[in-house]
Amino acid sequence: GTDAGPAGTAGPDGPPCPAEEVVRVGARVTALLETGDGELWIGTFDRGLHRAAAGPRPRDGAEARPEAEPAPVAGLSGRQLFVNALAEHDGLVWAATQGGLLAFDGERRALSMLDGEGVTALAAARGGLYAGTARGLYRISAGHGAEPLEAAGPAGEPLRVTALAATAARLWIGTA
Repeated sequence: GTDAGPAGTAGPDGPPCPAEEVVRVGARVTALLETGDGELWIGTFDRGLHRAAAGPRPRDGAEARPEAEPAPVAGLSGRQLFVNALAEHDGLVWAATQGGLLAFDGERRALSMLDGEGVTALAAARGGLYAGTARGLYRISAGHGAEPLEAAGPAGEPLRVTALAATAARLWIGTA
């Protein structure tokens, strides 16, 4: 690793990191997910979910590229158009939206959970998928649905989850 120095100081210059536009959705992007098979899923602030299929793998072994025009995912309306997070788990793509948690198998919507709930964050940890909402934390699975977890604030109040992150040993929960 490189020592960035004391807080508030600039780290050492590294090699340039070229930026290259791959796709454009014409909306404010709020979540991105590249799936194991190279598809790019794009969540937006108020225009729903878009999907770009993986392009052919280049001969030089470089990563597959999505096609130039992402297609909107059909069937989302109202608060489901506000996408907060994306994750891949149990062979499905999961979209946390302001109108609930949606799971997709390719282009087809496979499941819907926490309908009407603002799902703010997703994280995979220890083989499970976790979803955060303004009313607490849930363990998610295709077979068992959304199971609420016992997690409370200092006064026993339900956690208002705003962010999740996972390591091999811990699930980190960000709250308001």
